[in-house]
Order: sequence, then C-alpha cells, then structure tokens
Amino acid sequence: MRSFSEWKATTILRLLGMRKKYTGNEKILQDINVLITKLQYLRARDLSMWLVLLHHASVDLDEFLELAPSIEELEQWFEKEE
Repeated sequence: MRSFSEWKATTILRLLGMRKKYTGNEKILQDINVLITKLQYLRARDLSMWLVLLHHASVDLDEFLELAPSIEELEQWFEKEE
C-alpha cells in the first residue's frame, strides 16, 4: 500500500502526463494546474477538499476520477493521523 507522499508524487506525475495528452484543451489544462497546485501542499486531513475539486474537474474529463486514492489507502492514512 502506498504512503500518502507516494500517492501525491504519483498523482502529480500522472497529471503532468495528462498535460501533454490534452495540450490543446485549455479547460482541461486549467483543471490540471489547479489540481497540481492544491496537491502540492495537501495534507491527508484536508483530502476531502481536493476530492471535491477532483469531482468538479471530472465534469470536464472522467479520467480525473482515476486519480482518487483507494478507500483502503484513505483508511490507512487516517489511522496514522490518529
């Protein structure tokens, strides 16, 4: 199971890859920039805010939903915070 830091790094890399894939789509690029910016300083306890942003971005591109962590990962991260 990935740590929170590993998930963040992997997700940022995936978003950077999506930038190349959707170069001509300004709305998708804007969504990617917002997600990366918020992800940079994200803490596990604030993950719900980022997931809401992900939900809004998925209106433009369903592929964004694949970036969400698994329920098992969430449970692991929250157990460590308690």
